Order: sequence, then structure tokens, then C-alpha cells
Amino acid sequence: MAISRRQLLQLGLLTAVTTATGTLRAEEGPPRRLRAPTRRTTPSILQGATDESRTQFSVVHAVEERYAFQVTSARGGTWQPDRIETLTLAGQKAAITRVFFSGLYLGEDFNLMLQEMSQPNKAEARIFRMLDTRNPRPRFAVCSCMDDNEHAPEIWRDLVQQRPDFILFIGDSVYVDYGRERDSGEARLWRRFAEARSTLDIFFSQRLVPIFATWDDHDFGLNDSGREYPHAEISRKNFMSFYAMEPSHCSILERGPGVSSRFVIGGQQFFLMDDRSYRIAGRSNERYAHWGQEQEEWMLAHAASHPGMSWIANGSQVFPQMPFKESFSGEHPVQFAAVSEALRRLNQRVIFLSGDVHFTEISQVEKDAFGYQTYELTSSSIHSGKLPGAPDIIPNGRRIASTGNRNYLLIESIADGYGCRFGVESRTPSNRVNFRLDLTV
Repeated sequence: MAISRRQLLQLGLLTAVTTATGTLRAEEGPPRRLRAPTRRTTPSILQGATDESRTQFSVVHAVEERYAFQVTSARGGTWQPDRIETLTLAGQKAAITRVFFSGLYLGEDFNLMLQEMSQPNKAEARIFRMLDTRNPRPRFAVCSCMDDNEHAPEIWRDLVQQRPDFILFIGDSVYVDYGRERDSGEARLWRRFAEARSTLDIFFSQRLVPIFATWDDHDFGLNDSGREYPHAEISRKNFMSFYAMEPSHCSILERGPGVSSRFVIGGQQFFLMDDRSYRIAGRSNERYAHWGQEQEEWMLAHAASHPGMSWIANGSQVFPQMPFKESFSGEHPVQFAAVSEALRRLNQRVIFLSGDVHFTEISQVEKDAFGYQTYELTSSSIHSGKLPGAPDIIPNGRRIASTGNRNYLLIESIADGYGCRFGVESRTPSNRVNFRLDLTV
């Protein structure tokens, strides 16, 4: 990709600006804030990992409130929870109640009913469906970078209207390290997650969609951080508390090392990798500097044993190498080379999903890398600050489509032998499509 002198100057300025603003510590606050976010006081509800008969919810609410739950159907059926557990943290105003149901079925809308026990008039209801794990053509959304200070509810409404089967949150769903407050560690992690949950429109939608999630640096705890982050273990516990990712109520879900997980839908395997718990911050030639040894071996073993396509989601980018943004290949070339060679030896094929960079691009990975042509699909951002001039001034010779608009990716894929055929479109509010591609791996 040829770069003009003007682009080089722009890129140099952008690098300097990003370096100056991107390394701010939490107490210094974000580079900018468009407006004070609107925090809601009604329950924030997330539908988590789901299969044909079991599902689970994470409900964030005021700590003094207590809710009763049940599920109903239009046919007159009623289901009581298998289990309810409420999590609190001393000194925090928000609590998390996780609720688990079983005995449901495909093909019908269900109603999740919430009743505050001390206030008969305070009730909530949401519509949800079960997830067909045998669906040969799953349709899913990929989202990252959700700064609650720049919340844009209209993009979430567009996403829900598209009726995806499930959503992948692949990083920076919360910006823990933004703000001027002086609290830190466990209190800050809990508070910022609760604030994001009280803001983002997806958690107040009348129709819920199953969400499977992993993280990147901002929801891990600190910009560009890794295993040296002093609150790493507390952060993992906090992340799993706010989501609903219990394998006990989802037959397809397996937890991996850190906050990683995997599941299979329609013969296609999805990995949500943890790119923070084992990561050495900055450039390192250590053998396991990005995903660590245990997670790498876990992923490769399941990729080798699965008879079809695998999607590998990572918070930061895998292939592109920018001077001011993190990537697997740029920062940790030794582990990247080893993983690439291991994947190349498999009969099965892989596609990469990533976020982080605050613009969306599709990178076509040359056949020489794995023995077949594949892609990295970068989806960013839902609503976060935009890098000036991105993506146009940022070099990437593999790029075949891109947008700097706030957007998410909507993918519909069908397994095809060792690979798959899929359509991918970048969507922006008001039912606008930035680009659409039909691709084969």
C-alpha cells in the first residue's frame, strides 16, 4: 500500500497524539468526554450463554432491591428459576443477581418477568428466545469498544432490529480506566462495570439477545496492560460476575484459561480468547508472551479435534501492525509465528475476529500464511472516540474494506467442508450499511 508524504505526516501526528493521550492513568481522566452519560435506575438485564433448553441472565440493580423472577410463554407455561444468586461488594450501590432457567424450547418468544418484592407496582418484563445450536446458518453480531461516556443508543437499537442469533462482545465493553475518581482495584472495577450496565441501551432492550463475551485492556483494567496489572485476579472475578457465562446452563459452552471460552454452533467453533491475563505488555520475544502456554495449547487442541471451521476472536488485532496500536503479530512475534505454524498444520480452517482500533476493516490474509486464504475481521467501535483520519491514513496492505463510522459487524455463515461461506456487513444506525462482502474460506 503506497503512502503519500502527506499521509506519513498525518500518521506521525496521529501517533504522537495517541501516545500522549492513550497512556493516561485512570485518575487523569479520558482525553475527552462528549457529554455526561445518562444512567438508568431500572434493572439492567443481559441474557447470557444459552442453548435449546437452558438460559441464564445477569441483572444489575440497586443493592437495596430484591427481585422475584419467572418465565412465561404465550401458551400459558410458567417456569421458576433453577437457581438465583445475588452478588454484592461492600460500599457499592449496585448488586448483580444471576438467574438460571431450564426446560425451555425453541421456536417461541418467552417473557422474563421481574417483580421487586417490596414494591408491587415495580415490575419489569423482557422478551427472549432460545438458541438453536444446530442452526446450519448462524447469524451473529460482533461488537467492541463501548465507551459509556460516548453512548449512542441508536446503534444498539439497529442491532436488535436485525435479530441476530447471538452477539459476541470481544473487548472494551467497559472503560474501567476512564474517569477522575480516586478509587482503584476491586471497587473501581465493580463501579465502572455497574455504570456501563446502567447506561448501554442493549441492556434495556425489550428484546434480549444471548451475549458471549471476552475482554481487552480497558475492561481488564488499564490501557495496554497485561499480566503485570496488580488487580488481574480480581478483574477476572469481576468480569465473570457481571456476565452470564456458566457452562452449567449452556451445553455448548466450555470455559478456558483466564476468561476465555469456546462453543460450537451449526458445526462452527467459536473461541473467545483472553489476550490480557497472560500477556506481557509491550513488545516481547518470549515464547508465550500473548496468550500464555496453557491457553495456546487449549485452543490448538480444540481446533485440531473440531471437524470444521473455527472463528478465533481476540480483543486486539492479530495481523495488522500499527506503530501506536497493539497487535499479536507486532508485539509478540515469537508466539504469533508458532501459533501460525501450528494452525497451518491443521486440516481445519480458521478466521480471525478482533476489535480495539476504533475503526472497522476486513483484512485478506494471503494463502501463504496458512495454506488457504482467510481473513481478519476487525469490528470497532460501537461508540468510542474516533482516531482522526482513520482508517484511510493507516497502512494495511491486506485491507479490502473499511469504515471509520461507528458500527458493528453482522455475519451470516454456513459451514462448507473444512471451511465456510459467509456474508459480512458493517452496519451503522438508521439501517445503513457501510459495506457488505460475500467471502469463502
